[in-house]
Amino acid sequence: MRLTSQQAEAIQQRRVRMNSVLGHAPGKAPPKPKPMKKPAGKREAQPDLLAVPERKVVNIGTKRAGAGKESAQPGKPVVHFLTDAVTRFDITPVPKPRQTQSDRWKQRPCVVRYREFKDQIKAVGLDVPETGCRLIFVLAMPKSWSKKKRAQMDGQPHKQRPDTDNMIKAVLDAVHTEDSQIHHVEGLKFWGQASAIIVQKTSQAIRLEGEQVIWQQ
Repeated sequence: MRLTSQQAEAIQQRRVRMNSVLGHAPGKAPPKPKPMKKPAGKREAQPDLLAVPERKVVNIGTKRAGAGKESAQPGKPVVHFLTDAVTRFDITPVPKPRQTQSDRWKQRPCVVRYREFKDQIKAVGLDVPETGCRLIFVLAMPKSWSKKKRAQMDGQPHKQRPDTDNMIKAVLDAVHTEDSQIHHVEGLKFWGQASAIIVQKTSQAIRLEGEQVIWQQ
């Protein structure tokens, strides 16, 4: 649609009046707004979204040697070879939790602790034979206990959760892929200043004659 000369002139006059109201010179485009200046000062460092945060690696230390000594391999729990028949592992006992299919991808705290516990057991080379083994679980007393109560309970039997059989099961599963061949293992649990697992070699059960167990000394 073409505009008549009168319509075009009316539009031009309307533009001139509008520019005069806004303070613009006739025939020129309105000036562009000036950008706002930032206040003088130090520039803030922009975070690098692609940067990988630094991870702190904690070395728990390990020691291995003959009877009566300790080992020293970094990255493993401390192992005390007290005698030829007694070994102490400075590992916090963890019971085996009930797991479901969803625990393959879920990160439940109890399952995560159990898997870390199994890795520690494998790292120190803890072994449970088919017979002739006693597992003593030492559980650290709560820090909230008073000094008097800690002194009274140190070395006393542990009579609350976790259950002894669940802790034995956790150790057996960490040591053996199939633990059905284990026919004799003993388990005890006590309060202590620090958590640990003590492995003692005992007499081996050979066979059963009537109601009498034949032991190999």
